[in-house]
Amino acid sequence: MIAYEEIAGMLKAVEKHRDNKPYLLKGNSFSLYFFTNENGGRNAEYPFPNDVQAYTSTNGYYGNMKTEMLLNADKNPYDFRPTLQHELVHYYDQNAKTNDGYSSYWGVGGAFFSREGAAEYGCYNYYQYPKNTKNDLPLTWPKDKKSILEYAKQQGGYRTPLLSQTDFRSFGDIYNASNNNYGMTYSLYWYLVQEYGEAKIQEYITYVNNKYEPNQSIPQEEKDSVAMKFLGKKEEQVLKEWLTYFNNFK
Repeated sequence: MIAYEEIAGMLKAVEKHRDNKPYLLKGNSFSLYFFTNENGGRNAEYPFPNDVQAYTSTNGYYGNMKTEMLLNADKNPYDFRPTLQHELVHYYDQNAKTNDGYSSYWGVGGAFFSREGAAEYGCYNYYQYPKNTKNDLPLTWPKDKKSILEYAKQQGGYRTPLLSQTDFRSFGDIYNASNNNYGMTYSLYWYLVQEYGEAKIQEYITYVNNKYEPNQSIPQEEKDSVAMKFLGKKEEQVLKEWLTYFNNFK
């Protein structure tokens, strides 16, 4: 119930950081499902796997998009409002007018950085969660260097090392190196916002998404040039500085 009472505020919080309003497009639809493993989200058009915490699927074309958001209560043994806010960020980003060029520019980890990193940042920094008076479920809320480092360790199962490699050239490289650690992509996105501001990072992502097409071949020299245009540095150098800032996640 607490999520329904706050969802309007959560939506408004995302809108302060995005230009689009997908719910105003006449052909768009949005459905939100809360379920447990017992019912398996079977009311949704796309049945939900039991071992997944939450998922937002968007199908169609710009101006006629159908979005379904599903949250599994059995996989959220804590205050799930940040999970809901994470998915609401996806709702806005997946309904934006874009070519989805991130997959060509950042490779297999393109969505992990540009979509999941952005959603993780949004769920912990856009909305000030009021005190939970409904139950005693704990609220995860990493918002500074120390707590984000702990979050990355927790998301990685406290294994050592958290990264299988540290010689990166692209933001997308952390997907495989971190074994899909959401705390890691959050730490990178958070660091970039501290260094360059969120508006600049979103401008960079939007430029990439609109300039390139999926499966397009992009020379490394061109990628370096684009990064220099927005960040003043190659991504390779930014990633070295990110690792140094977080002490290589040790």
